Amino acid sequence: MPTNPSDFEKNNLEAHVQICGERHKALNLRMDGVDRGMIAHNDHDNEVHAAIRDRNLDLNTATNLRIDNLLEKIKGQEKLIETLQTVLDKNETRIVTWGVGIIAALVSALGYIGAKHIIF
Repeated sequence: MPTNPSDFEKNNLEAHVQICGERHKALNLRMDGVDRGMIAHNDHDNEVHAAIRDRNLDLNTATNLRIDNLLEKIKGQEKLIETLQTVLDKNETRIVTWGVGIIAALVSALGYIGAKHIIF
């Protein structure tokens, strides 16, 4: 009796066919397992990619909202600056007007005093 299965197969065609059939079944089972593993791996990769894409979209959305909020604040600050500039311009006009009035009053008072004491 041969000790090696391949020696037995060499002498018996029927045994060779049956053993090859079993080998093919075993290989098919292993390949099915590899296929299932690859499919599971691809599914996991797709989930990871989708999560990253969703997170990036969420980050982009959040960033855009922050930028929009900052732009709104800047517009509000610009309006405040315009209002303050208008108030400052009005105050400058008031100060100049008051200054001119005070100077005119002082000049008039000095003229009156000078006219009363020097001329008369």
